[in-house]
Amino acid sequence: MIDQAELERLFVSLERSLFNIAARWTWNEAEAQELVQEAFMRVWARRRRLRTDTAKSYVYRTLINLAQKFARRRDTWHRVRSLLPGAAEGPATPDQHFDGEQVRDAIRDLPEAQRTVLLMCEYTDLKQREIAEILKLPPGTVASRRNAALARLRVELRENVGEADRIEERVT
Repeated sequence: MIDQAELERLFVSLERSLFNIAARWTWNEAEAQELVQEAFMRVWARRRRLRTDTAKSYVYRTLINLAQKFARRRDTWHRVRSLLPGAAEGPATPDQHFDGEQVRDAIRDLPEAQRTVLLMCEYTDLKQREIAEILKLPPGTVASRRNAALARLRVELRENVGEADRIEERVT
């Protein structure tokens, strides 16, 4: 069982890395904060059934599940919205609060399994072994998914840079 003091210690130690993961799923600070809070609310709701030694894994797994659900809802909404007349006009999307649109889109386009591993490797202080435990994967799978994600990002971003250079050459 986890008591309030243990949950507070867990929050203080994990909040920043959880926020970093959520922010890369949502590309919106407010949404990311809400996801982190929701993850801890779920931990608190299950506190009687959780052990202290498994709470860290449970929080990460909960956050990832919430972030994936958020991304699926957002992607569905964007697809539906694109079918509506006048979809090009309208308010800015939450995505537009961050710089690096090409990087953001490239990360968003990664397969979910690769994106999850990449975000956890790059935006937390967790070791690959810990990520493997949280995701219930062999450590080698974590490493290969991270490498595959980075390779895809390199290719995608290189193609985008090349296309931007070709457009710029035509304009000038």
